[in-house]
Amino acid sequence: MSANISQMDWYPPKWNAANIPPHLLMFWPPPETQPSSGPELNKIFNRLKWSVLDHPSYAQVYVRDDEGALKWRALFDKANKSLCDASAMDPPQSRLQISIEPLHRWRHWHDSETQHLRPASLLIENTDGEQVSVEKFIHAVYNYALPLHKLLLRCMNVRDPMEQDRTKFFFDGLYG
Repeated sequence: MSANISQMDWYPPKWNAANIPPHLLMFWPPPETQPSSGPELNKIFNRLKWSVLDHPSYAQVYVRDDEGALKWRALFDKANKSLCDASAMDPPQSRLQISIEPLHRWRHWHDSETQHLRPASLLIENTDGEQVSVEKFIHAVYNYALPLHKLLLRCMNVRDPMEQDRTKFFFDGLYG
């Protein structure tokens, strides 16, 4: 009996799940995930749609409207003030160091002659000890990423001018 597994459109065209070698299949349950011991992003970021090169006013969050239906709403809408003022991290942090992963890990920086040219990480710090809010986080990341736009396109190998205007770098998460 042969397995008939449909082709998923986001896989390379010749890939077929039925062709996975048996030694790569897992025959036991996956290990239990341990709860994180470090700070985590505010849950609002799970509902955020925002390209770091777009002005923060374009950031949208998935929320319930007055009738209870889920819809996208501008993050910096007055109705979302409490979301913007909330801490970006849980537990709240007054200091965050941020780097843009594709740019930070670009193979070009591994050459000792160019390593010193890698952009420094972004440091968001409230010297008064106050938490870094969602609003402050988004504005700081935008102001950090905007001057790096051309370098980001280069490290992602986006060369076509038509594609450069349409390329988006969506916020995907924060990793410790």
